[in-house]
Amino acid sequence: MVGRSLQYGFALLLHAALLMIAAPARAQDDDSSGSICVTALLRWNGMPEEVRSIRTNPVPESYRNGAQNCGGPLLASDLIDWHRRFGTEASARAAFEFVEHRDRRMRVGAKLAVDTIGAASRSGATADLSAHFYRLGDLLGPPALAMTIAETFDARSSRDKAVEWLAVFDALRARIGQAPPRSEDIPPFLVHEASSFEEGLKQSGIDEDAAALRTRIALFDASQSLAAADRQRLDSLIERQTTPALGSIMRFAFEAGGDFCDVPDYAEDAVKRACDDEPHFERHAMTFLFQKAMAKLLRYDDGLADGVLRLYERSGKDSGGWQARLTGLDHRVVMLRSARAEMLLRKASTAKRPGGSQNIYDMQYALGQLVEVARLFSPADDPVSFRKIATRALVVHAELATLRRQSGDAADTRLDPAMSYFRLVLPRLDEIAGGQL
Repeated sequence: MVGRSLQYGFALLLHAALLMIAAPARAQDDDSSGSICVTALLRWNGMPEEVRSIRTNPVPESYRNGAQNCGGPLLASDLIDWHRRFGTEASARAAFEFVEHRDRRMRVGAKLAVDTIGAASRSGATADLSAHFYRLGDLLGPPALAMTIAETFDARSSRDKAVEWLAVFDALRARIGQAPPRSEDIPPFLVHEASSFEEGLKQSGIDEDAAALRTRIALFDASQSLAAADRQRLDSLIERQTTPALGSIMRFAFEAGGDFCDVPDYAEDAVKRACDDEPHFERHAMTFLFQKAMAKLLRYDDGLADGVLRLYERSGKDSGGWQARLTGLDHRVVMLRSARAEMLLRKASTAKRPGGSQNIYDMQYALGQLVEVARLFSPADDPVSFRKIATRALVVHAELATLRRQSGDAADTRLDPAMSYFRLVLPRLDEIAGGQL
């Protein structure tokens, strides 16, 4: 819809804006007659009044109770994603504290498990670790949520919270590694047909998820500081995760059909084995490729970004739209495209000829990229991202206009309708998100 307003000019701008000004979709029908609630494959957005009060009531009633009428209970990730789209750093942190308090027994239980395993190892007894195995996966949930907050709001404190939770995971993982359980003790609901503890870990994807989390933290650090040491650490972690299958999958994904692992017969054996034998290979591969593309952008290399974006586009098409309705746009697409725009802006700011034609070209292209990102979603559904992108675009547009005047270049008005749209919507963004317009 934003795209149409940009194509047809300012005459359609107000019309497009009015169409996009809508309340967030309700998670359920508000029917007090006792009728059965039927879901429509829409993700939970809270009620409009709950969006309006998100800063003072970060854990609303529809999350605590009401959403359960539609097949709940909701996950912790639903609450944090809601704050990622509608809240602030403070509200998201309060929501995380709610989750952390609710799950405090999980962390206490993990610490007790470390002590129990250690005591058994010292005494020479065989520890029954089946009750501890699945805790490893659970312990990766809170740091992942904390990193979502860190990335959305540039929140260093949430990044540190993720590191804190990951340390608890590491302690339990190390103890279990010292005294692995018998294969028959591996919980059958978590791992199927595992012949050993290490095979069970491989099938569960726990170690790969932990490695991806460490890389996610390193990516945050490198993106924030742009320091050479942080970039080097990030590259090292990515290299450590690289396998023959991950190194080759980009050439073969989706090649022989509609699924990620529909690979052609001529695909490398490592890729075929990973697709056949690793239950979580697609998820890990997409995360790996995203992180590698982001790391390359920090080094002014966008050679991988387009390919990864095409994979996301192909995956979205093959889902028939249901996944987007249920989970929304994968925010990594926004992050990747925004990071590419920021790479171009850094390139322009560090060019040898300030004010030169190359600087102007890079800034103009980056501005176009930001506008393209804004086209991906409605400001009513993700006002936090819209505010960040639109505000950044307006700043770049002003800097670009100044640079053109100083260099004597003619004004470029192609993106002016988009800037007018951003100026129109930004002051009303809270009202749009809260269903008041």
